[in-house]
Amino acid sequence: KKDFMKKLMVHPINLLYRYLIGKNIILVCLKEKNKTINGKIIGFDEYMNIVLSEAVAKNKEVEKIKNLILVKGNQISELSKNFS
Repeated sequence: KKDFMKKLMVHPINLLYRYLIGKNIILVCLKEKNKTINGKIIGFDEYMNIVLSEAVAKNKEVEKIKNLILVKGNQISELSKNFS
């Protein structure tokens, strides 16, 4: 059973590393209501502060295109690969 549980558990840092190596576009949902950011991870640290390139910040209906953006780890509520 222990081996099975180890396979199921994915640490957040390992997930970020996979996205970084895979050069995936990710979707970051922030604690602030209706605010999301899409972009490619180019760096992160142990506090889950993330640096995104080619970032697009969306707040309700408004989109803002950014070249580089730093997202503080304590503001992230959800993180996933962007499939759109």
